[in-house]
Amino acid sequence: MDPSDRERTNLGSGSPHGDTDGPTHATGQPEKDDRWLLSVVENSSEIITIVDPDGTLRYANPAWQQVLGYDPEEEIGTMNVIDYVHPEDHPHVLEETGKALSEGDIATNEAEYRFRHKDGSWRWQATRQLWIA
Repeated sequence: MDPSDRERTNLGSGSPHGDTDGPTHATGQPEKDDRWLLSVVENSSEIITIVDPDGTLRYANPAWQQVLGYDPEEEIGTMNVIDYVHPEDHPHVLEETGKALSEGDIATNEAEYRFRHKDGSWRWQATRQLWIA
């Protein structure tokens, strides 16, 4: 076997060689150490948030500040994200959210709407939301 073939077939978990702290696809046990998941979320270029059903922001990753301008540390627990949805998009967002919440314990929905940037401008967002009751 050529060394390059060996490297391709010995990829393991995608971690640097010798790194055994992260999850492996073979064991499928990421719950032993969730630091890898937090790293993915924190370093994602996609906005990832956790929002209570009443609209209260509970978590926002760094991409949220990069795209929308709000410092998560200042807004978590105080910002109601529904208040930042464009008034024309508000009924649609509430309808889609209501549908998802009525589906049971775990539901998802997708919506496109405008969200107010910290500078006052509007930014289009295409979201996929996961709701856990």
